[in-house]
Amino acid sequence: MIVRGAGPRRDRLGRRDRQGGVPEAQSASVADARFSLDGRWLVTARPVSARLWTADGQPVRYLYGPKPTVTAVAFEPDSRAVVTRESDGVVRRWACDLCGGLDELVALGEARLRATRGTIDAEERARYLG
Repeated sequence: MIVRGAGPRRDRLGRRDRQGGVPEAQSASVADARFSLDGRWLVTARPVSARLWTADGQPVRYLYGPKPTVTAVAFEPDSRAVVTRESDGVVRRWACDLCGGLDELVALGEARLRATRGTIDAEERARYLG
């Protein structure tokens, strides 16, 4: 993942492809961008939201609060929560269920599947969980 400035208050996010080029994943006003300590996640502060990305540039989720501008973002040390600061001084903490390790993600997926009374067959388990 590459985060680079591209003019006044405008950053670009991209990921290097196999030919060494950098296709653009996002081009927008970004006030702040931080990687998680484990290097797996990126969070960006945008005018009305924060956005969570995988380290390879895949968007995961928007974090919306009320309408003030998001001016700063950070991960908690364990990467399990994102903290945002808005222009009016409000600080918000966002739990990140997806930011855990693989075992935690599998447990989360299985719990959500049980909650919906869904099932996963052997072929799906092999395809998605290796």
